[in-house]
Amino acid sequence: MRAIEAVVVLVCICATLPIVAQSSDPALEKELLAVLHPMYAAEQRHDLAYVKSHLDADFAEVAGDGNVYGFEAIEKGFADMQLKHYELTDCMARAMDLNAAYLTCRMEVDASYQGTPLPKEMRVTWLWKKSASGWKVSFEQATLIGAK
Repeated sequence: MRAIEAVVVLVCICATLPIVAQSSDPALEKELLAVLHPMYAAEQRHDLAYVKSHLDADFAEVAGDGNVYGFEAIEKGFADMQLKHYELTDCMARAMDLNAAYLTCRMEVDASYQGTPLPKEMRVTWLWKKSASGWKVSFEQATLIGAK
């Protein structure tokens, strides 16, 4: 019984501690960013075909508004999106297995949708799958960073 009490206490203590991120895999981070940067360049020039060629068939996105979008919704609104500038900092990449990884970065953007400016700061996380043709984005989530 004491062992169960000790485990419960330890779980309760750990649940209140801040999570410290693991260190990044620099080679993997560089490899994934080498795919991601050209995708954002394609978005800036409105090259949807290039972007789509680097998305997994079952791609989904949880946008900053909290809604989930598949490729069809992205395709529908792509022409109304204007990405003028973006910057990725504080990135971290980790392999989940041989053919799956995640990359998370702080992102600052100068962008608008249908003329309405988008929030400038967010933390974006991408889940990647590796196939014979290389890394493809399977999932993306943008979490807005509030003003300080």
